[in-house]
Amino acid sequence: MNMNRWQPRKYLAQTNDIKPEITRSVPHGSFDRAQPSYIDHEAAAEQHLKGTISTLIMKLKKFPKSYLLAWHFLVVLVLIALLGTTLMPHPIDDSQKFTFLEKVVHGEKTYLTPPLKQDASHWFGTDHRGIDVFSLLLNGMKYTLGFTLAVVISRFLIGIPLGLLGGSHRVIGRGVQILQLSTASVPAILLLLPVLLTFYNLLYMDALLPGDEWKRAFFSLLMFICLTFVGIAPIARQISDRTRFYMSKEFVKAARTLGASRRRITWRHILPNLRAEILFIFLTELVQVMFLLGQLAVLGVFLGGANIINLEDGMPAVKISPSGEWCAMIAYGSRYIQFHPQILLGTAIFFTLTIIILKFFLSELQKLHMPVKSK
Repeated sequence: MNMNRWQPRKYLAQTNDIKPEITRSVPHGSFDRAQPSYIDHEAAAEQHLKGTISTLIMKLKKFPKSYLLAWHFLVVLVLIALLGTTLMPHPIDDSQKFTFLEKVVHGEKTYLTPPLKQDASHWFGTDHRGIDVFSLLLNGMKYTLGFTLAVVISRFLIGIPLGLLGGSHRVIGRGVQILQLSTASVPAILLLLPVLLTFYNLLYMDALLPGDEWKRAFFSLLMFICLTFVGIAPIARQISDRTRFYMSKEFVKAARTLGASRRRITWRHILPNLRAEILFIFLTELVQVMFLLGQLAVLGVFLGGANIINLEDGMPAVKISPSGEWCAMIAYGSRYIQFHPQILLGTAIFFTLTIIILKFFLSELQKLHMPVKSK
């Protein structure tokens, strides 16, 4: 027997005693390829969807009910702004204009002239053209909120980088502080009104003709620039102060000790800690810009200008916005508040509800991210 001499004797002795096992017969077809089992993809997708929904519901239950309610209100507000034109109960084109309306009251035929008071068909009445005010407000909602959102975003695109630089560079921070103090010493309405009112009258924004679209675009751009400018310094000052606060923290000092540059510290360590505060400032700025637009509208300066409507019977001409933009409706309704208060009332309800929803959402966010510690 040929044995390997490097194997131990005990192992060699055991190998000689091993007897071959009796081979068993393998069943026929054991080595055939297994057939794939049928998978019900619809059932699997439905089960996955149910699991996802249940997981989402469990996560939502962790939040306070008031916080979820604030989100519902905000989503409804955004949907109405986006779908306002579709939700209008009446069209707002020239086909809806009328000079008098025949109506039977208590069996007697009467003729009504616009603006009509509120009724079941017109919740906030009509304007001097006979167009439904509620439909105008739904159509103009996207213009007012869209312009407000664009102004706030522009303020942040300039104010946040300026504030971050001001918090990490002493010279820039001093300049931001001086700029903020110089603009905060005078109310924003006093800074904006002389410039905007002058151009508003020079361009005859209250008497726009079909070929004066460039005037509407120019004044809208001017108003956008002015509103953006007056809000940059306060945002930059708040971001600068918070950046300086985080610069004194231990984790920033540790990153500086490890050789991190000032730019890396700002963007990788400080900016992530400012996300919640930036969101709070953003919502606050939305409310402030809306208040500012409302103040300008009361004083006769609003977005988009107005068209002149000549009335019959020697009545003075009426200046009405064709789009239903809210600030224009405020300016229009304030002129006729004594005889037709329903016009201003409808605009005030829309304006007030929007501000309440934004403030409610802001307060719930602050409660969630900055809870008050009980003593």
